[in-house]
Amino acid sequence: MWLTMVMLERNGSVQESVEQLLAGTKDRLTEAGVVDLLQDLAQDVWAMCVNRYEPDELGDTHMSLGIQAVENFKSRAQRRYLGDDREAPEKHWDVQGLTLETPRNVLTLLMPGLRLMAMKTPMAEGRSPRLDLLADWGDQSHARNQIALENTQAMGGWLAPARGQDELFKVGSAPLAVPNYLLLWSGDPDGPLTAGRLAVPVMGEQPFAAVTDLWWDVANVDAPSYDRSSRIDGPGFDERPVTKPALSLKPSVAGEEQA
Repeated sequence: MWLTMVMLERNGSVQESVEQLLAGTKDRLTEAGVVDLLQDLAQDVWAMCVNRYEPDELGDTHMSLGIQAVENFKSRAQRRYLGDDREAPEKHWDVQGLTLETPRNVLTLLMPGLRLMAMKTPMAEGRSPRLDLLADWGDQSHARNQIALENTQAMGGWLAPARGQDELFKVGSAPLAVPNYLLLWSGDPDGPLTAGRLAVPVMGEQPFAAVTDLWWDVANVDAPSYDRSSRIDGPGFDERPVTKPALSLKPSVAGEEQA
């Protein structure tokens, strides 16, 4: 405790110390190649989800698209991590010290001293979501609520103040490390462009102690498209013939024909 309080006096506020740790974690993920892998995955997943989004024909909604994107992101991350043949060999992940888990069905990347959970931001807000209004962790999944609580405990009980307010009485202690981070990935509702951010979830009046950008797709970059010719399990839904119901007539009995 004495050491963390000394750090607080030297580095200023708890939030400033967290921002320094966040910057270091971003550098670590970038140097390991994890950021590039996640950006490439997000681009592939979002392009396919947007291409098959059909609100008029099939009744798709923002909610259904969001659920589809989250599930695809998780399952394809697992495939790439495991070297599954359903993902191109050049897409496979090979990062020393990286492991992948799905506790409580939440995609989680683990490196020594670091846990990174994935979270898709609301589609309606595009690639510039209101992060201060993104989540009340008590109403979110148990996994996300737990990592926010652990981060707050690592900061000596520090709670994020309301937006625009200073920390009250410098309560808390600057952490030696932040154990948990969130990958916040977003997609453009009108196209395949994506964005990624790295955030430190905490308890308090705001969901995050600090947030930094990881990537922002630019419009002149060729975005991946959904190539149905690459499928190995048959034609896509819109390529299949309309199924005709198999009907048989019940044999008539005497008198029914004239009934």
